[in-house]
Amino acid sequence: MASETASQSSNHSSSYSKYQIQQYLDLIKFPLDHDHLSGSLLEVPPEQQYDFLARLIRRQICSVPFENIGLHYSRHREISLDPSQLFHKIVEQRRGGYCLEINTFMALVLRGLGFDVISVGGRVSNQIKPDNKNKQVEYGGWTHMVNIVTIEDQRYAVDCAFGNNGPTRPVPLRDGFTCRNTGDNTNNSEMLLRHESISESSSTPKQLLWTYYVRFKASMQWIPAYCFGEIEFLPNDFRAMNFYISKSPESWFTQILVCMKFLEDPNTTSSTADQVIIGDITLRGDTVKERKYGQSRIIATFHGEADRIAALQTYFGIELTAEERMGISGMISQLR
Repeated sequence: MASETASQSSNHSSSYSKYQIQQYLDLIKFPLDHDHLSGSLLEVPPEQQYDFLARLIRRQICSVPFENIGLHYSRHREISLDPSQLFHKIVEQRRGGYCLEINTFMALVLRGLGFDVISVGGRVSNQIKPDNKNKQVEYGGWTHMVNIVTIEDQRYAVDCAFGNNGPTRPVPLRDGFTCRNTGDNTNNSEMLLRHESISESSSTPKQLLWTYYVRFKASMQWIPAYCFGEIEFLPNDFRAMNFYISKSPESWFTQILVCMKFLEDPNTTSSTADQVIIGDITLRGDTVKERKYGQSRIIATFHGEADRIAALQTYFGIELTAEERMGISGMISQLR
């Protein structure tokens, strides 16, 4: 068990042993020799460090689902950010988690591999929400988490847990940076990073934050997804955020069940993260949608809990216990 090998540590070190990190890399099918686990990764040129990080992120987001199953198929509905519990859930149980779980876990893994990592808070925009009807951009409170990795003198935002709108590679903190996110040259989604103030800010001069934008076609307008700063958040900050996200009826995580993974091009021979993420598969509520090269289609519709439970196993390899299946009884998210 992870609790037997992981120990609590400072915010700037990893709680995971080399053996545990190797277990994780085996889970996501990421080849790594012993030298990297010995710390020599940071002795290679910066471009090779970036390539390593980009490939790792690609395998992570295509292997470990972004999901909130523990808030619905559970009797206790408790979400833990404890390193040993995260390792047990993600590696040993082969589940996933939402942003605070996955990005906390990834920060520990990246530190264990030798990367310089800090974690920061993010504010999510109303414009990215499926049910938004307000044309005015508004940001919520601190409900998201982003890791910032420094390679030489360049900082990169690393976010492995913003669902199917999240970045699929390390994003350099450079104002105006844009690139393809998923798909190919003809059908793709794109990302954009801007260093700007948000309208709710009352400070003078205006405080600048990094805003992550997405759009699903070149002809569409950019949609602000979330913003974040570069002030480090501590574990206790994320514990407070976690309480709200997992308990509040105003948190969408408590209202609807979601499970998704990105999809790789099965024919790719690339050794980097470029041009290999072609879309995603997403279970939301009572449907499963598959998006490839910008084209979306419904591949399953559920008429009850039995259908959804079967879909979790079919599409994501997640098998629920009898106790977990009973845990959704009476929940607003239960399919009747």
